[in-house]
Amino acid sequence: MPPITVTRTIEQTFTAYEVSDDNMSDIWALMRVGQESGDFVLRPVGVPRDDGTFGTQVVITKRDGTDIVAFEGYWILVSDDDLIVVDSPTATEKFRATDKAKEKLRWQATKNAPDAEVRDGAASVTFKSPTSLNAPFTYVVVVTGPGGEQRITPTPETSVDKRQGALVKGLNVTLPLGDQPPGEYSAVVTVTDVHGRTAAAKPVTFTVPEPEPEPEPDPPVEDPPQEK
Repeated sequence: MPPITVTRTIEQTFTAYEVSDDNMSDIWALMRVGQESGDFVLRPVGVPRDDGTFGTQVVITKRDGTDIVAFEGYWILVSDDDLIVVDSPTATEKFRATDKAKEKLRWQATKNAPDAEVRDGAASVTFKSPTSLNAPFTYVVVVTGPGGEQRITPTPETSVDKRQGALVKGLNVTLPLGDQPPGEYSAVVTVTDVHGRTAAAKPVTFTVPEPEPEPEPDPPVEDPPQEK
């Protein structure tokens, strides 16, 4: 018979482990599970971060001898018959926590303010997307400046932050704030997850400079006097 498309009769669920310093006790527990079952072996490895501190990545050897590396910030997903590793953007796009109480809204921007940029009077803010499995996320920006307070609901522009080739460091989110008149500004970004929970980023400030004056036109070139 020719190939046919089928679906699982039993919905597949996963237990998800994020590779981070806060979750190492759970990673160690998962390592013991793999040793007892013989399905996989986990080896946590310390690696230097960009800021000079050390983080952890996990090398996983499956029963068939295949090695997988779960870098810091990646997710290890274990089901009844498989183990997979995905980066953070893939996890937030394709998986959602079923236990709202356990999966909190986690967002780096609550500790580290977003970056602001101004080009030709148009402002924007950029930050890493939340890493919790509670997508989709929506954003609102409250901008305070010379004209008072503005509440902006921009359309996010996203790009995957890749380092050293295939290593994924997260999902960059840029929120365009439109053209703003010259002056000093502050902006606070608030995110809302699929459950309606919110978190506010640290405030970011930026300056929209006065536009440069138009250059004076060159004086007209006069023709030399004609000899009589």
